[in-house]
Amino acid sequence: MHPFEDLIHSLGVMMEIPLKADQHQSCLITFQENDLAIQIDLDVNGDRILIGSQLGRITPGTYRERIFAEALRVNGTVTSPKGILSFSEKNDTLVLFQFLNLAFLTGEKLHAFLQQFREHASIWKLALARGDMPQITIEGQQSTGGRIYGLKP
Repeated sequence: MHPFEDLIHSLGVMMEIPLKADQHQSCLITFQENDLAIQIDLDVNGDRILIGSQLGRITPGTYRERIFAEALRVNGTVTSPKGILSFSEKNDTLVLFQFLNLAFLTGEKLHAFLQQFREHASIWKLALARGDMPQITIEGQQSTGGRIYGLKP
């Protein structure tokens, strides 16, 4: 087997579900309880994996601007990787992704990361579905609710 295929198989063992990479060196995991899909792809160079999830569509306007400001704040203040928030212009979707080096991964390490990634993605996905701002706790502090640098209007 290939290292990526071994990793995906090992992750499946940890999650107690059968997982395997497809012909494109990709694996999609769907969590029905929170309507979240996480895709794991092997990078074109074969030395790292890309983990990603589409969180929800954001139409242009004030809400999108507030979401972008909060995403930038979260991206800049998270010390342990839970994913990087970005925007896909192709389909107006907020995306969470993270690259991880394949050489240092085991099924157990990937499973632990995916738990944090999934929790982070779920918070954003739920907030977007409701049209709310996500409540993210960073370094023991509650989210500013979208106020840049915690300033009050």
